[in-house]
Amino acid sequence: MSVIPLYPQKIKEAKLLRKSGSTYEKIAKFLRISETCVFTHCRDYVDQRRKYSVDETFFNTINDENKAYLLGLILADGCVTDKKLSIGLKASDSAIVVRMKKIMGFTGPVSFRSNGVGKLAEMHIFSRKICESLRKYGVVPNKTYVGFNLPRLRKKLMRHFIRGYFDGDGTFFHDHRWRKTLYFGFIGKMGFIKQLQEYLVDNLEITKTKPQKHNSDIVIIQNGKVADVVNFIEYIYKDASLYLDRKRERAFIWIERLNKMANSKGLKCKQ
Repeated sequence: MSVIPLYPQKIKEAKLLRKSGSTYEKIAKFLRISETCVFTHCRDYVDQRRKYSVDETFFNTINDENKAYLLGLILADGCVTDKKLSIGLKASDSAIVVRMKKIMGFTGPVSFRSNGVGKLAEMHIFSRKICESLRKYGVVPNKTYVGFNLPRLRKKLMRHFIRGYFDGDGTFFHDHRWRKTLYFGFIGKMGFIKQLQEYLVDNLEITKTKPQKHNSDIVIIQNGKVADVVNFIEYIYKDASLYLDRKRERAFIWIERLNKMANSKGLKCKQ
């Protein structure tokens, strides 16, 4: 459908209204034109109309724990358009969303809504610059379907990135029969999960396991070998300051039980 051209004066008025925060619908009604016309001529003003501030340079360079962790979390549970970053976690995990808001210097709200299954804690950040910065790390629109690769970060930052992804799309769980064995696992796109597993195998010397098909090209990897689980826990949580409390707590409760059962100092993890 072709777009009806606007007179220069109406374009100018529409842009001024958009810059001041008016919605496409309100501008269209006020100027007696279609919303399509308003969007066509005013979409470049989306950043200027943002009500809240944020550090738009935050993801320019991934050079510390917070940025690496949040990149992993966003790759797992975030989504982007060309101008908006959104993140949503279970309401019970809202503390990490609040931490993210503070770390990124975002002055907007963390909102809560029901998705039919449970309650979610969400945050929406309008910023083309942030979305452009994230794109080079694989955070693109429809990333779940498009796929992404394991990002190349400095080695000392990889454990923070992996912990972030794990907090979004990873899990600790017990053997249903014995409840003594703790497993760790990841879910994700086949290509990414294979790269992640190769990295863990090469750097932690853990056992390579066969990915299990979940649906389409989404797979799950899991590992319940005691030494591997201990190594993984030590690796992602050593000197960490940003993590989901419930997952870390579950891991260290198991470590504590393991130490009591084995009475072995070699299996102890720093808490």
